[in-house]
Amino acid sequence: MGVTAESRPVKAREIGKQDRLRGDAADWHSDYIDHAADKEDYDAWEKAIISRFLTETEIENLKKQLNELKQIADQNTQTYVSRLNHLYDIIHGKEIVLDETIAPPEAVVLARSLRKIRGEAKQKILLKGLLPKIVQAVWTRINVNSHYEDVCEIVYAAETIVNRMEQNEEKRLKATIAGISAHEDEQDVELQRQKRSFPNLKN
Repeated sequence: MGVTAESRPVKAREIGKQDRLRGDAADWHSDYIDHAADKEDYDAWEKAIISRFLTETEIENLKKQLNELKQIADQNTQTYVSRLNHLYDIIHGKEIVLDETIAPPEAVVLARSLRKIRGEAKQKILLKGLLPKIVQAVWTRINVNSHYEDVCEIVYAAETIVNRMEQNEEKRLKATIAGISAHEDEQDVELQRQKRSFPNLKN
C-alpha cells in the first residue's frame, strides 16, 4: 500500500515532505500537493490519504484494535485516551465543529446529536479498557449525564489519586519493613549481650 496509520505524518508542515511515503503513496502525495487548494491543511490531507489507501479489511482491523483497546500497565491514561481518539478519528472521521452562533439551528441539533453518539461510543471503549485499579476510582465519580470529555478529566484525576495512594502505601510498607528490621537488630544485640553474660552467671 505504501502508507499505514502508523507511518502518517503528525504535523501539518510535514505534508510537503515525502520521506515517509513510498511507491503509490508518494505518487499520490505529489499529485495531491499539485492540486490542493490549501497545501498546509493537514486534516484534509489526512482524510484524503486514508480514503485513498485504507481498504475495507484495514478499516475492519482498525475497528478491532479500537474495540479491544486496553490500557497497559506502564501506560498513563492520557496516552491511552490519545490512542483511543486517534483510532476513532481514523475510522469514523474527525468531529465537525460548528460555530453555533452562526450555524442553522438544524445543523446545531445534528452536530450535538452526533457529538453525543461519538462520546458515548468512545466512553464505553475508554471505561472497558482502563486498568481495573483506575476504573474503580472512576466509577465513583461519574454519573449518567457525564460527557466523554468530562469522563476523560475524571480518568486523569483518578489516575493521580491511585498513584498517590500507591506511593503512600509503598512508603508505609517501607516504614513497616524498616521498623521490623530495627526490632530484629535490637533483638540480635540483646541476644549477644545475654550470651556474653552467661559465663559471669556460671561463676
